Amino acid sequence: MYVVGRLLSLIIYAIVLVAVCFIITNSQNKKKINRVLILYIIILGIMGYFFIPHTGADLYRLLNTMKYYSNGDWSVIKNRILETSTSGTGLYFCLVGKLNNDHLLPAISAIITFSFCFYILKSELDDPDTKPMYIALALFAFMSRGLMMQIISNIRTIMALSICAACVYMEFYKNKKMISVLPIYIMAASLHVMGQVVFLYRIVFLMMEKARNPIQIIFRLVCTGTLCSIVWIYGQKYLSALFEKGDSYATSAATGNGYDYIWERILSVMSLLLLIYYLTKLFKYKKMNACDNSNNESVLNLVRYICPLLFIDVIAFFIEFNFFQRLSWYICILTMPLMISTFKLVNDEKEEEILKENTIAYCILMLALACARGDLCSLKFFEL
Repeated sequence: MYVVGRLLSLIIYAIVLVAVCFIITNSQNKKKINRVLILYIIILGIMGYFFIPHTGADLYRLLNTMKYYSNGDWSVIKNRILETSTSGTGLYFCLVGKLNNDHLLPAISAIITFSFCFYILKSELDDPDTKPMYIALALFAFMSRGLMMQIISNIRTIMALSICAACVYMEFYKNKKMISVLPIYIMAASLHVMGQVVFLYRIVFLMMEKARNPIQIIFRLVCTGTLCSIVWIYGQKYLSALFEKGDSYATSAATGNGYDYIWERILSVMSLLLLIYYLTKLFKYKKMNACDNSNNESVLNLVRYICPLLFIDVIAFFIEFNFFQRLSWYICILTMPLMISTFKLVNDEKEEEILKENTIAYCILMLALACARGDLCSLKFFEL
């Protein structure tokens, strides 16, 4: 249905992506690249504004949810927001709903989510070792996964995950203390249960992080204990809702009634395989070349953080599709800085060219599959 409209929409999506990557690759002015990324975010927001969802899309349900939160006087709205375990979603829907334009929900959501995702790319521009080509390849790999539909239709899950990914990047690459980004983590956790899962994982990982000295170990234990106490005292309602949601997913999977879509499963596997490919290359080049210790430690911290997630996601593949798919989205975002860090370790032009060509070929295949059979094939701007 609406084959022409969808085909034209996908052509626009692909052409804009290729054009942006081409401009970035051939630009030596990093301020210009930053402006191109900002412009791309705006264009993606415009795509979200003109998106026409099919009747079974998540967006239809969320528009009704938005009206529920935004209708009525403030006392009624406040009670509606506070009674849910994802109060951030209620507040967000309330604010957007007050604008009285349904098209603004996917548009604003696209701008917010892509802004957090592309924050990683824009921050990498500050490093003099980052070539424009590295940014373009990381962008192409991320956009080829086809998460546009999740961003403008599913909305809440990937918005929460993009915020968490930006926080992790700030901690590991920008040396921000967890306490300084804690409010942003809490904001992500308030949007969706996956934000809560990732936030809890970050607290657990805090205990496992490599410490430089005993004082740092004690400090981390105190911070972890404090965070766990706060979560336990003030977050029992959220923990109960989280466990109930997990139990419902597990029950649905066990009875064979859970949601599954083979092509999205394949695309998620492909994105994980791309990460594994880059991890192998990262360790290979790390052994071959000496590099700056501070940068090296940042990359290793991120690798230590991602590897358990990768292991968990592989297990989830055989158990429950929803969790597997959503965790793969999060890992897909975090693959961008790892790709760029891997390219920085390559000192041989021939090796760099091979890595670039392999990445482009693989991502073209992934983009083609996303457009033909993935959720992205539902992207539609025209009723044709």
